[in-house]
Amino acid sequence: MMLRFNPTRVAPVLGFAVRLCCLAITWQLAASFAFAQTPTAEIRLLDGSKVVGTMVEVSLDQVKLETGAGPKSVQIEQIEVIEFPESEASKSPETAAQFSLQDGSSLFIDKYKYVDKKIVTTLTVGAETSIPKRNVSSIVFAGDPVAVQKQIAKVKQDADVVADTLIVFRNEEFNAIEGIVKGLDQASVQFAIEEQSAEVPISKLSALTFFKAGENDFSDPLATCVLSDTSRIRLRGFELTAKQLVLTTLTGDKFNVDFGKVVSIDFNSTTSEPLTSLAPSTNDWEPLLAGQSIVGKLRQLRLARFNQSFSGKPLSLNVPRPAAEVAAGKTRMIERVFESGIAVQGGGRLAWRLNGDYQSLSGLIGFAPEASEFGKVGVRIMVDGKERYSQEHTKNEMTQPQPFDIDLVDGKRMIIEVDYADGRSIGDVVHLVNLTLQK
Repeated sequence: MMLRFNPTRVAPVLGFAVRLCCLAITWQLAASFAFAQTPTAEIRLLDGSKVVGTMVEVSLDQVKLETGAGPKSVQIEQIEVIEFPESEASKSPETAAQFSLQDGSSLFIDKYKYVDKKIVTTLTVGAETSIPKRNVSSIVFAGDPVAVQKQIAKVKQDADVVADTLIVFRNEEFNAIEGIVKGLDQASVQFAIEEQSAEVPISKLSALTFFKAGENDFSDPLATCVLSDTSRIRLRGFELTAKQLVLTTLTGDKFNVDFGKVVSIDFNSTTSEPLTSLAPSTNDWEPLLAGQSIVGKLRQLRLARFNQSFSGKPLSLNVPRPAAEVAAGKTRMIERVFESGIAVQGGGRLAWRLNGDYQSLSGLIGFAPEASEFGKVGVRIMVDGKERYSQEHTKNEMTQPQPFDIDLVDGKRMIIEVDYADGRSIGDVVHLVNLTLQK
């Protein structure tokens, strides 16, 4: 019997099989490539230069990249910041709670549940982890985070506080209720007060602060990682996997975060921080002349504002315009906007506890551009009762913002006061901007 080969029948079958095989290989390669793909990183070095490439390996000593010019290794000690330009912009949902850890990390979390002395959490960027209760300093559920953190700082400075504390905003005032947290989820807090217990809806709370005996003792962080939802994680270390960065906080908690959710890893943030990141222990205001009934109504309107002017706009100062533009007929001064700082009115007084953690404070002082030209104030900065800066400023005589740099070595407490220098309050509104604490 003879078998005959019919190419017209076999060829299509072979062709289809080959195509299937090629397609399978293509899928496998594509899947492998997608899994192994790591993000493009822009590394800015301390000398001002920049390295751009794909991260392939990370250790405590160096970062290895694949650049257009080939492989390159960068020593960690040479890096100022690593930025990920392909990160996804996102916003924390309004329902997210802000967790502050004992090491200073700040996390936005939209799912959380207290289980066996740990809080099982999901960050708004999707990372999941279990955080021991002892590592959590406070949780802000609602309200202005700055105002709530001020109240938390006040509560924690009270020597009589020896328990967990609920912070409730009631009748336009913050109230603290001490007890012990027995349970927690997105709906309520199970809270014990002496022999009684209660389930308090989260909707009725501004914050929850956890008691911790003794002082925290953490080493300096390697860097600060900023996520796309503005969470800030103080890092002990970080690792690179195929799809994620594994971030380890100073408290030892780990987060696996997708590359697209990481904005930057800032190594320079360990040596400096904005003054506005610290909650003041005092924010007060005294009128020039007013009765007690008027003072009570005005105080909330006159208290210092953080990172915004009294009109609710970004902070700004009038700065000299370039000479060429002035020669071309433009005005001598131009308004410049600043990201951070404090707006203070005449009679304003603020205080911070420094605990000897900082070396110096620098910044700029100037009048609010919208303030009357007749403004005249005295600005004083005192550290542990000693005057470190004292100067009168008159708006129509200021040709540019006044820079300052004061010594804070071993300083425990700092006070900033703005006085009515000429016995009048008109135009007495100053902006203190770019306030930077050096560690």
